[in-house]
Amino acid sequence: MFLNKRKKIGFTLAEVLITLTVVGIVAAISLPSLVTSIQDRAWASQKKSLHTRFSQALSELPSLSAGMLTDENGLDNGTSEQFLVNKLATVYKVSSVCSFEKITDCGFTPQITPALSSETIDFPKWLSDTRISSNSDKGSSKNTKGAAFNSANGESIAIFVQPECDRDELSASGVSSSMACINFVYDLNGTKAPNKVGDDIGFITAFYSNYPSVVSPVILKNVAAKTDNYRNSAKYCADNDGRLPSREEAAAMSVNSKLVFGNSAPSTAIWTSTPYDADFYYSQKIGGAMSAVDSSYEVGTSSAAAYCLINNGN
Repeated sequence: MFLNKRKKIGFTLAEVLITLTVVGIVAAISLPSLVTSIQDRAWASQKKSLHTRFSQALSELPSLSAGMLTDENGLDNGTSEQFLVNKLATVYKVSSVCSFEKITDCGFTPQITPALSSETIDFPKWLSDTRISSNSDKGSSKNTKGAAFNSANGESIAIFVQPECDRDELSASGVSSSMACINFVYDLNGTKAPNKVGDDIGFITAFYSNYPSVVSPVILKNVAAKTDNYRNSAKYCADNDGRLPSREEAAAMSVNSKLVFGNSAPSTAIWTSTPYDADFYYSQKIGGAMSAVDSSYEVGTSSAAAYCLINNGN
């Protein structure tokens, strides 16, 4: 006589608890990075859209030159706000406007974190506030008040107009910050964290008054700057899924040096991807001049470093 023995199928309580513990640990490790990755992709898409909208809007204006509005003492009397109301608002949908005294009322936190620094800085209110104070290249002999507005898409955007912008073309010596007609600083989610440049905060700079070139460089995260010759620098960025900035993008980084580097500028210039001729490429001294540097210079001879940008930057 044979007994029909049935094999028990299932897990013990100990096995279930161990499995759940392992799943919990894996989730705790991977979930934050997953959420961050999703948020980064969403911000990247929003930044690209914002850049496209500004490029289209500014191209519709006959000129980016604003002139200089002054009071009886020769002080700025709302150049940025007047340009916003009288020019930009005719080609770009503006939801609400905040004057110089109430810039943060448009959805900015009073203090923000630069892209490559852990310190906090005051949110800019004047044209010169986006530059490191020690910059030799001030961009303008006049300092203008900023203004701000909310876009129809919900972004908070501050505007700083360069009153002496009158250049229409590139020069052989490169791009100077005096060619930056308009500088925008935006926040994609208002006062919500992290309030950091490169994440929810960024800048868009428009060069040349009659034929604007609009750029919005975003520095690649977690990729350190590296001093090397041009060819190695370009390869270094490419190997990290990034790229070197163009000539205008590097100039925009200088115009916004405080937002990028904090209160201390790097001692080396930064390479650009723009060639001067067959053997030389432009490099931008942060807070200083742009110059052409031999692309074959080796470390120790070269005075330029690679600051890599994300590939879908503009």
